[in-house]
Amino acid sequence: MVSITRWVVVDYQHNWLNGYFTVHVTTDIPVHMTMLYTGKAVRLHLRQKVIRGVSKLTLPDYCFIEYQPLDQLEPGDTLIHTFTFGPWEPGQCYSFRFIATIDGQPSSSDSGIFLVCYHDPGVFELGIFDTLPYLHGAVNLKAGSGVELNYDEANQAIMITAH
Repeated sequence: MVSITRWVVVDYQHNWLNGYFTVHVTTDIPVHMTMLYTGKAVRLHLRQKVIRGVSKLTLPDYCFIEYQPLDQLEPGDTLIHTFTFGPWEPGQCYSFRFIATIDGQPSSSDSGIFLVCYHDPGVFELGIFDTLPYLHGAVNLKAGSGVELNYDEANQAIMITAH
């Protein structure tokens, strides 16, 4: 039986540590959450809506079908929910959403879909738009660290790697 009690995400935070992704989610009521995640692209389906007696496919429904479940790290129903997975490779992207149970019963609530991509914080590119050079990305260098410059001929870019 599905619980009629609904929940909502009131806070979301995430961080990276050595390529591992950690999510902290807070809900308005105690629930046991499961993250459903996938590396596949999110799909869009149009659902039927009747407007002034005319049926049209206008309601967007975003979903992903192939996913992996990941239970929260905390046992039982809680207000704060933590998930950690990885390691991720630079450039990897995942979509995910949350579902939950309340006292062991599935809830009809679910969250929106989140999309996160991992970018190695030690790599950024120097490129050119029109005739003006630009720099994007950020690198935090520690004392004693260095950088390596490599020219990527295929992309006509200089790759700067901190180590």
